Parts: sequence; C-alpha cells; structure tokens
Amino acid sequence: MGRKQQQKNHSFYRNGVTKQNAYSMIELLIATALGVFILAGVIESYIAFKRIYQLQNALTQIQENARFAMYYLNKQIKSVEADSCSSIHGYEFPALPPYLNKMVKADTSVLEVRQCGVSESKITDYFVGDTGRKDSNGNKVYALYEKIKDHNKLELVDHVNTINIHYGIENSAGDAITEMLSGDKVQDWALVKSVDLSLSFSSATGLTKQWQIYSALNSSKGQR
Repeated sequence: MGRKQQQKNHSFYRNGVTKQNAYSMIELLIATALGVFILAGVIESYIAFKRIYQLQNALTQIQENARFAMYYLNKQIKSVEADSCSSIHGYEFPALPPYLNKMVKADTSVLEVRQCGVSESKITDYFVGDTGRKDSNGNKVYALYEKIKDHNKLELVDHVNTINIHYGIENSAGDAITEMLSGDKVQDWALVKSVDLSLSFSSATGLTKQWQIYSALNSSKGQR
C-alpha cells in the first residue's frame, strides 16, 4: 500500500472517529435532556396526585364531621317537640350566662335546649370552643361542645371553627315565619318556629367549608 493511500486511510479513520464521537455526545445530551424532562413530568404528576389525595382526605374529614354535627344538633332541636314544656333558647357572644364564660369562641352563637324533668329541668348548651390543641400548622383547633348545666363540657367533634344561629319568628297570626333573628334579638322565644344553623368546618390541612341546616319546629307547639 502506498504512502498516500495510508495517509488517506488514516485521515478517513480519524475523521470517522471524530464524527462518531460528536454524534455520540449529541445523542447523550439529547437522551439526558429527555430523561430530565420525563423525570420532571413524573415528579410533577406525583405532586399533583399527592395534592389531590390530600384534598380528598380533607373533604372526607370535613364531610364526616359536618354530617355528625348537623345530625346531632338537629336531633336536639327536634327533641323539644316531644314535650310541651321543652324549648329552644340561644345566646350571642359575649352576652352569655356565667357558667359559659371563657368557654365560647368570640363572635359565635350558643344553642340552648331546655327540657323538663320530673324533679328539675335540664339545660344543655351547644357551642364552639377552644380545645387547647393545635394543628400541624400551629393553628388553634376548635370543636363543637355540649355542656349540661352544672356538668363538665363534652367535646362532640373537632375542627369546627364557627357556629352562627338565626331563629325563625312566627307572625301574630301564627301562619308564617316573617323574621330570622339572632339570639340576642329574640324577645319572645315562644314565637320561635325554626332554627337556621350555619357551621364552618376545617381540615388538618387548612381546607374550610361552610355547612348549613334549617330545622323547622312543629308550628302547633308553642315554646315557653
């Protein structure tokens, strides 16, 4: 083989190796970029699915708490219909009876159910108060409480932030509800024929939802 042919073959080999190395480097960069892009997409999808999962759990927690609280309160309201001397009353913070001082959250309502007994009447109050606990973000955890007068309060369900109550007032003809008043505005509780409850619930992650229930009392039953 001549000298010129050897030089030509060497030049071809060298250029081929150089081009091959260049192609390999470009392919590697493209593959790396694609890998980073795919990995970013996977991470983003994981974060999105995690958020959806947390949101679903938070909604489930709120729904369970709300259903129980609304069912329980409605049951207590309806209980006054079974006894002609039982009645509904209410208070607005800060105008509270002394035995509820320092228990009720500011700017919330208190529902009071008064029931007759053989020896004495039973007075039970329902309100939102501080549990003394904090959530993972360091925020105070509030709860719905039940307190029978002269007894300790009982926590019914936590993560209840507020409760606001309005009472439907029957007109003088006794055939329609013409006003919805807060507890501090009601002058004659015998005219109360419905209770409108609005409660705010939250989850441990900070999600909040408002729930409302309207409970009508038997119009033929007067309160005392």
